[in-house]
Amino acid sequence: IDNSSIMVGTVPIYGAMSDNIMQGKGFRDFTARRLLDEIEKQGQQGVDYITVHCGITRQTLKYVDGRQRIVGIVSKGGSVHAAWMRATGNENPLYEYFDELCEIAAKYDMTFSLGDSLRPGGTGDATDAAQVQELLILGELVKRAWDKGVQVMVEGPGHVPLDQIAANVKLQKQICHGAPFYVLGPLTIDTGAGYDHITGAIGGAVCSAAGADMLCYVTPAEHLRLPNADDVRQGVIATRIAAQSGDLAKGVPYAKRINDRMSEARKKLDWETMYACAIDPVEARKFRQTSEDYDSDVCTMCGDLCAVRMDNFTDLGERAPADLKEMPMAEQRRKRKVTMAEKAQAEGSFDGMGNWIPPQHVQDQMKARGQKAKYEAKVPYEREDSGAYKKNAPAPDKVLHDRE
Repeated sequence: IDNSSIMVGTVPIYGAMSDNIMQGKGFRDFTARRLLDEIEKQGQQGVDYITVHCGITRQTLKYVDGRQRIVGIVSKGGSVHAAWMRATGNENPLYEYFDELCEIAAKYDMTFSLGDSLRPGGTGDATDAAQVQELLILGELVKRAWDKGVQVMVEGPGHVPLDQIAANVKLQKQICHGAPFYVLGPLTIDTGAGYDHITGAIGGAVCSAAGADMLCYVTPAEHLRLPNADDVRQGVIATRIAAQSGDLAKGVPYAKRINDRMSEARKKLDWETMYACAIDPVEARKFRQTSEDYDSDVCTMCGDLCAVRMDNFTDLGERAPADLKEMPMAEQRRKRKVTMAEKAQAEGSFDGMGNWIPPQHVQDQMKARGQKAKYEAKVPYEREDSGAYKKNAPAPDKVLHDRE
């Protein structure tokens, strides 16, 4: 905590219950006092904010037990509290002793992140009775915390279809008296396994534009395993893109300023400024430097026919090149392609379809033996010239996701 330059948040129920389990004790042996003591200890350690699952109560739990929810409870903290209440018959201690919890938080200037224990874990559960009933309790607790001098933000879903996202934000803002809304994604589909940083970024952008205040990043490893460092990096970048998309839609001055600066740099073909404005300058520079024209003022998408550079010629009242040979980097590319062709003949290369083309001397030997001078890559759907699918290749509509 001392070495962190940003806020540090925790979920105290994790530490408290883990210690209980390591001591060989079950849910029935866990006490409210043990949890409150853990929160006090973390306050002394300097934790900035804590996620507390106060909204799952014996009453709200009834909206899950015996109801038609597809996924049930997907919050770890929420599931622990639910299991404890089911085992003991007692009320959630964080709800029952909320005033004492507020006193601890005020003492150490800790902010509450009111966890949404009953958030939807699937798009089919979004905005159901369980989620809304918990939100109503969280709205009451927001005012009680404010009255005790404790800052609060409210956690939100989860898995939400695109058409319900804006309504969820509006509902939370109304019920929770405008308290900051901290959303977990939300993921817009349930089938993006391996790419949930994208499904989360799509939902996060819409949520941010609708008025959400903070986004929880999602990694490609979500639902599959604990993320590694690269997963975290990809998740953070995707979520920053979502956040800036929402900020731009809301008219946040910085978002407008940085995007306009990027556009101006593109107009000037000013690559260094483009890198500086990019959300991920390292990746942007890497893509550029791995292209064959990295040392020119244009990219390989249009090359000599760069629309921006052509437009700049006429903007300045200069004569646009009548012949491609007059383009400043055309000769460089021709020389480079000759060099690359010589290398391919000597060492072999791949063509645009991923087929291996052996070195020239190997091709000559293969032709002498009557063999094909190319190894064809196996692609899922190969077409004949007529456009019809080959007999041995499955058509896309035959590759089905069996849901039965």
